[in-house]
Amino acid sequence: MIICDKYVFIHIPKTAGKSVFAFLRSNSGILGRNLNGKVKRVREPEEGYPEYAPENYCSHVPVRWVGRYDTDHYFKTKFSIIRNPWDWYFSYYFYSNVKEARFWQQILDKEFVGGFNQWLVKLLNNEYCCVDPLDYRDFTTIRRLKHMEKFNIGLCTQMFLDYCLAIGLNDIGASDLNQELIDSRLGVNKICKLETLKNDLLSIFKEDNIKLQNEDIPHIQRT
Repeated sequence: MIICDKYVFIHIPKTAGKSVFAFLRSNSGILGRNLNGKVKRVREPEEGYPEYAPENYCSHVPVRWVGRYDTDHYFKTKFSIIRNPWDWYFSYYFYSNVKEARFWQQILDKEFVGGFNQWLVKLLNNEYCCVDPLDYRDFTTIRRLKHMEKFNIGLCTQMFLDYCLAIGLNDIGASDLNQELIDSRLGVNKICKLETLKNDLLSIFKEDNIKLQNEDIPHIQRT
């Protein structure tokens, strides 16, 4: 999450967040709110965790938490980024080093994970819901897997809903999650696509007649 004077960026993991932050920072003279420091990475927040998040910006915070850090957020444009789901899964698998991660391999059986294709099939078939968390850092993964099973959705969709809905998925019944609810409780005003990021992102500021200092969006973390 990055808070500016008129904008709030909600960073869904693996959606070019570092590039967007660099772009926003290069326009700090226009967008305001100390953007010259570093983004501090925090583990994905749970209830009772917000005191560890920086005041102005941190890596991944759901939109429903914005009010805890910014009382003026109701008047601001809140935007996020999505990407092609297949690309997202591919990026998540290799960036998170799933093959070596203790949670996914159940410590004793690395073949339980397999390669990317096997992992994705098992993931979307809810075969990892039976894995017990090994420590408190695994609780977020378990929660996401339970949401996937509950709503019959994929991890990519779970991430989007978890970060961009104004209500938590724990508070929604399986039969209640429909397009009408999503449209009415979506906490972000604008959605950009990674594949057309520059055009989509610049259009947000052009609509508000904001003349940026720099319109170049760097490609960070190319690997």
